[in-house]
Parts: sequence; structure tokens; C-alpha cells
Amino acid sequence: MFVVVYLTGWKAGLDYKDAVAVGFNSTGRDFEIAIAIAITAFSPAVALATVIGPLIEVPVMLVLVWFAKKTEYRLFGSSGNRKEELI
Repeated sequence: MFVVVYLTGWKAGLDYKDAVAVGFNSTGRDFEIAIAIAITAFSPAVALATVIGPLIEVPVMLVLVWFAKKTEYRLFGSSGNRKEELI
């Protein structure tokens, strides 16, 4: 989901910061509510997902941050070390 939205933001002409913000917003959205619905719909044994989910989600988000930083210059032609220009 992150890669699709991130690349769509790039193709749509968003700058790096906006594309990353939209990508992460779409990735982490409604994770907790999905777990709650799964527990309610299936069985209490699914409650294990509430413990395992964040243990998986945090490393995945860190990989996505790494991916975004590695592709920043290639896709957007910007450098994270530059100071922003004042208008």
C-alpha cells in the first residue's frame, strides 16, 4: 500500500514530504480497528494478533522509512540535507 501511494504521489507531482506523508497515512490507517473487528468477528484466540501485530508493524514501518529515504533523491531530485528556502 505504501509503495503504491508513494509512487502515485510522485507521478501526481507532489513533493517528497507530501508524498511520504500521504503514503504513511494510507499505510497505518485503521490498523487498530481492523484488529478489533477481527477479534469480534472470529474468536478471542485472534486476540493474539493484538500482541503480534505491533511487533510486526514497527519493523515494517522502519523498512518503509528506509525505502523512502533511499528513493528521495532518485524520484524527487531533492536532498534531505538541504535547508528549506524562505519565501
